[in-house]
Amino acid sequence: MKYHFISVAGTGMGSAAGLLKVAGHQIKGSDEEIYPPMSTLLADREIEVLSPFSETNLDWNPDEVIVGNVCRWNHLEVETARKKGLSMTSFPEVLGRKVLAGGETIVVAGTHGKTTTTTMLSFLLDKAGKKPGWLIGGVPKDLDISFQLPGSDLFVIEGDEYDTAFFDKNPKFLHYRPKGVVLTGIEFDHADIYDDFNQIKKQFQRLRNILPPAGTFLVSANCATAMELISRGPGEAYGLESDGEPQWKASSIDYDHQGTDFVLSHCGRELGKFHLNMMGEHNLRNCVAALAMALIYGISSEQLVAILPEFSGVKKRQEIIEETNGSVIMEDFAHHPTAVKETLKGLKSMKCSRIIAVFEPRSATSRRKIFQKPYAEAFDDVEIVLIKSPHDQSRINSEDRFSSRQLAADLQAKGKKSETFATVNSIVTRLLEIIESGDLIVFFSSGSFGGISRKFADEYKKSRIEKGLNSDE
Repeated sequence: MKYHFISVAGTGMGSAAGLLKVAGHQIKGSDEEIYPPMSTLLADREIEVLSPFSETNLDWNPDEVIVGNVCRWNHLEVETARKKGLSMTSFPEVLGRKVLAGGETIVVAGTHGKTTTTTMLSFLLDKAGKKPGWLIGGVPKDLDISFQLPGSDLFVIEGDEYDTAFFDKNPKFLHYRPKGVVLTGIEFDHADIYDDFNQIKKQFQRLRNILPPAGTFLVSANCATAMELISRGPGEAYGLESDGEPQWKASSIDYDHQGTDFVLSHCGRELGKFHLNMMGEHNLRNCVAALAMALIYGISSEQLVAILPEFSGVKKRQEIIEETNGSVIMEDFAHHPTAVKETLKGLKSMKCSRIIAVFEPRSATSRRKIFQKPYAEAFDDVEIVLIKSPHDQSRINSEDRFSSRQLAADLQAKGKKSETFATVNSIVTRLLEIIESGDLIVFFSSGSFGGISRKFADEYKKSRIEKGLNSDE
């Protein structure tokens, strides 16, 4: 088959394109904003990317045009496909039909932690010899690539509640034919397509409803809304000892700057002492879910005790970019105020003199004022917050737009040092003025953030060289 991907450089789209290429199909794509890591992934897989969008990009007459959910009905290439009479579909529909049908699919869903949990579970299954396939909405550090065709019936996939395409307003995960589901929790998100929390909850109820009676359903005990779905059929809860009495539980927890040590138990029976090279309660909950599902699918606890310390995470999730002059420069995806708050809470275990957060409102929800107040509470564990003006808000009504200036004012009222900036370069300049040895600088954005973390790291090292200092002085 010949597939053309419109907006191929998106994380999910690019990975799906790579998966279909490996499956033997002919793939091309088109996009305009193309940057690493997806640009590198596509190039490595020899997937031709046509840029900019153009009517001529479809002259090769593909069998199907796969339309990204960022495209509207009047997108140039959508209109061209319609004029040519080309069949249009979405990547979740194609995956469900071409890759997942007949297999044992495990869907990881929820507002937070999907990428980390999907990556960790794929890693554990792979290292234990289960030969799973996977599709991850991020770039794993310990797997060769974000997608893999299965060598068995197992396939692990990140299941998003966001809609599928302009012609299919159902969540992506409804196409994935799950036999197992991990539900990490439910909060309000995606304010651009859902009006209220009840609409969000209904989507996860639909996911629960399509799980076969004999399927595996694991739910975070830390989320009361998610726990309500256990009553709809068989299922088990997972979490920490502070979450009550989930069937799968981490206890005897010891956090430090090198990671997390804990004991895992199931229904009161200890399964082993584990070490995770990640920090924070949110990452530990993700880990418990991944370990539980791996155990359910036949991996021994002894194997998992040995394998887990080899896992180092996902890029842009507490990813250390550089360590210079005693300071640490880090990136995190954190697209939601709860994710920002939990990440910063976890980072308190690192030995640093100050935490400086640099935030870009980038996701569709964070650019809307619905989370204006929660973001003012998300930075409680930091000393300094630098805030970039939001990414493109032209399609958002003026009264519904998030305000970086208001956030800075709210933080200042709480005694925080906070400033707003219009450009990446101006933030870099300010950071160079205020950084001190021992600081932890965390860049938060759901996008590329103009490459700011690498740009700042390079400028900081350059400035020290110009002063006649080396990186350790």
